Amino acid sequence: EHNMALTTVRSTGISSVPSTVLTGSPIIQQIVTQTTDVTNCASTSFIDLTGMTGSITPLSASSTILFTVSGVINIDTTNADNYVIQNIYNTTDTSEEEQRTIIRVDKGSADPSYSYPYHQITWYYKRASWGTSAKSFKCQMKNETTDATKWNRNAFATGSAQFMISEIA
Repeated sequence: EHNMALTTVRSTGISSVPSTVLTGSPIIQQIVTQTTDVTNCASTSFIDLTGMTGSITPLSASSTILFTVSGVINIDTTNADNYVIQNIYNTTDTSEEEQRTIIRVDKGSADPSYSYPYHQITWYYKRASWGTSAKSFKCQMKNETTDATKWNRNAFATGSAQFMISEIA
């Protein structure tokens, strides 16, 4: 049994995710990109999240690749209901790897005196290795509406977002 933890960044500091996310398998290699860059989005088309890129060359064709996206997001809910979709985009093959609706905030539940509530987001995507060739990836984001959304910014300061690509046995 392996007693490993996957580190993730939260608005309250660093904490660990139990190894059950990795289904008990050892990590072969890990590529971590951490950024304090803020990306403003008011688009219904995908835009790149600044500083959220990574490349990996799997060492084994039979391994599993685990992607982790973590950061803080602000959503302007003063004008309309809004939800945010993030995407991991395979820049080597020019194709979408995985798309997730990461948060939905409706105008009725938002505090009208606080138009940019912030939320800590962490999500995972796991897939089989594609072989042992190098591939590059980037994170993207889009909104349901053209209301403003800020990635990697809480109400008071810039956050610390992380994009991690792990190869696990």
